[in-house]
Amino acid sequence: MLRLPTAWLTAYRMIAVKSETEPGDTILVQGAGGGVSTALIVLGTVLGRRVQVTSPGTRAKRDLALSLGADQAFEPGLGCLSGWRP
Repeated sequence: MLRLPTAWLTAYRMIAVKSETEPGDTILVQGAGGGVSTALIVLGTVLGRRVQVTSPGTRAKRDLALSLGADQAFEPGLGCLSGWRP
């Protein structure tokens, strides 16, 4: 039960406190589909960051990241596969 709040609090601390990023900055989230990475994608979008995601997993994970608000999704080694939104 504590996993969801822990993931979101971890993501918030990473993006709002530790990263020293500001709205309009680009952040890179490695690995789509996990709790913290999902929270980072959503929070990054809500807080005005451009979110780029890398995921060596399935295309479904990259599509999920795009549906959560990521600007781009990459498969490492293959480049941008989907979601370029300037």
